[in-house]
Amino acid sequence: MSTGTYQIAPPLSGAPPSYDEAMSLFLDSPPPSFEQASRGAERLPGAITTEPGVDSEDDIKWMPLPRIDPSSSCPYGLEYLLQLSAVHVKRERWRMLEGKRYRVCNSSGEKIYLASDTGTFSYSVQDQLERHAFTIKRESHCLCYGMASECAVECPPGEPSAFILGSAGMCVSNIVVTDSDKCSIFHINAPLGWTCREEEKLPVLAKSVQVAQIRRRYPDVPLSERYDYVINFPRDLDVRMKAALIATAIKIDVEIAEQKTSRSSN
Repeated sequence: MSTGTYQIAPPLSGAPPSYDEAMSLFLDSPPPSFEQASRGAERLPGAITTEPGVDSEDDIKWMPLPRIDPSSSCPYGLEYLLQLSAVHVKRERWRMLEGKRYRVCNSSGEKIYLASDTGTFSYSVQDQLERHAFTIKRESHCLCYGMASECAVECPPGEPSAFILGSAGMCVSNIVVTDSDKCSIFHINAPLGWTCREEEKLPVLAKSVQVAQIRRRYPDVPLSERYDYVINFPRDLDVRMKAALIATAIKIDVEIAEQKTSRSSN
């Protein structure tokens, strides 16, 4: 065997090759290119390309824009809610340089809206076309008395279509949902603070009769505080009131988190 000016005798039978003999095997074989090395790495078994245990929220499909009668009086952006009798509301994972966000989905898991925090409890609710369907703004707040606060639901943004009024009792927060004239439409008794129960049902009453329901379900991820809210309402309910119930679920989740933060800091 010849390598340059050196002559290497073949090894004895069964003897391991010398260093020079081993290195000579690579003289005529160039190193692999970057593309070849990359393709080899892709074939490695067990490669992890996504974060384990985290749902891919960006892959959730959007609900198709429904067709409605052009003469319909449905507010701009609320046409998705016309034929729905249930929606799901869930806080999304915290992301760098982004505020708190909630996604609103239908019963099939399709995304309807994204509610993005734009300030001190001010949420802009948009659809897949980035149209502003409605806005949630907290007008007043008193953390000393649980959920004693007032929120305005603006649909279209800038024009109040409903209000959410909260007043604290001994163990519950009494929530009243009103129309734009602050005439009472719904009453909800929400628990003060966080509980360990897997599911809590909050009846939505109209003149002492249950007409809808907000369910808060325990998170499916251990040690997570991202609760899942399921809102059931009549299909023929005014879409403005459906939007107000969505806003109510977001209000409950935000203020329970605020109470927990306030207690831990004291």
